[in-house]
Amino acid sequence: MHEVGSVLAPLLQARLQTSGDPMNIVAFENHRRAPEILTRGLLQEYAPFAEHIGRRIGVGGAAVWRAISRREITPSGVRYDANGVDECYVDAASLVPGAPLDGSIPGLELVRAFEGRIVEKLWVFNAGHAAAAYLGWHAGCETIHEAMAHEGIRATVSAVVREAQQALEAYLTARLGSVPIPARRLGSILDLYADPALDDAVVRVARDPRRKLAADDRLIGPAGACLAAGIHPESLARVIAAALAYGEEGDRQARDLRRELEFLEPEEVLSGVSTLDRNDELTRLVCQRYYTHISEEVAY
Repeated sequence: MHEVGSVLAPLLQARLQTSGDPMNIVAFENHRRAPEILTRGLLQEYAPFAEHIGRRIGVGGAAVWRAISRREITPSGVRYDANGVDECYVDAASLVPGAPLDGSIPGLELVRAFEGRIVEKLWVFNAGHAAAAYLGWHAGCETIHEAMAHEGIRATVSAVVREAQQALEAYLTARLGSVPIPARRLGSILDLYADPALDDAVVRVARDPRRKLAADDRLIGPAGACLAAGIHPESLARVIAAALAYGEEGDRQARDLRRELEFLEPEEVLSGVSTLDRNDELTRLVCQRYYTHISEEVAY
């Protein structure tokens, strides 16, 4: 997102100079701080944007439930393979008057309590999606659909989603100003992962494990929230261990993690990637799973 800000900066600068109309940038990214990172990239490229952010330029996040399995650049434009889910929440509080606040862009539901929506997407949908990918890779699966056809993997993914839903409920209850979000039906979430029409590659969903193991991302985030609420995140810990042991050679982050694990204990690597204390309870749970040779354990 930071690099995107650098690319957008000259275009926005030209727009400011030629038009007095306000403009909003919506970041469709599975990251809780995507708008902040994008804004930092803009300001680093062109510092005078500072006086316009929040006045003539709005930068907000979006929580999108549509799954995109493939992107292809064609002579007629960019083509996406995706499912038909049209659920999308946009942070209305971070935008300035104008599109999409004027209703000119269909399909976007503007919400004020956006933090809860992006956490729901990241913790509930993306946690289960990542679980299917990492467990599927260790089991030799090529696609998420194939992974979800394994009874054992599906059962673990189901348990991960349930733990994530519990984590979300606890998080929203403890967070001042949060709006309750009704729990989604577990089967409907699992069906999204198992959709054969997407033909979604395991390595696409599992890519960049270091980013997915960040402290506030889809696996560590809900696991930590579970522990804070007195919930034992056994299934999330299992998937975190699988992500730590992910060894896809074509994935640079996976290669880097594997190289670190050749010289360091998993507690130390997890501490560096996820900023967890090596004596933290979650670190202990994850490393117990890691030490049971996760690659053999999940080969259903």
